[in-house]
Amino acid sequence: MTDLAADLNQWLDRLGQAKSREEIFRLVDQFRVLSWSDEQRAKMAKAYMRALEAMAASASQEEAAKTRSQAPDEEVWYEKM
Repeated sequence: MTDLAADLNQWLDRLGQAKSREEIFRLVDQFRVLSWSDEQRAKMAKAYMRALEAMAASASQEEAAKTRSQAPDEEVWYEKM
């Protein structure tokens, strides 16, 4: 494994450990100015998109949980029939 490949793995690990969208964007900005092959850039791009999608999915699940816990305890339409 070359040094660049080892470095790429470190970048991918850092991306996977990012806790916010801002942190992901900061990492990508730092990554893109360095010298990488097209294949390495493609791997980083795929990991970047997966990280953003996972973050969006967890945010929507948290929002749904908040909505469920805040919903009033009323009769639903089928209980009124």
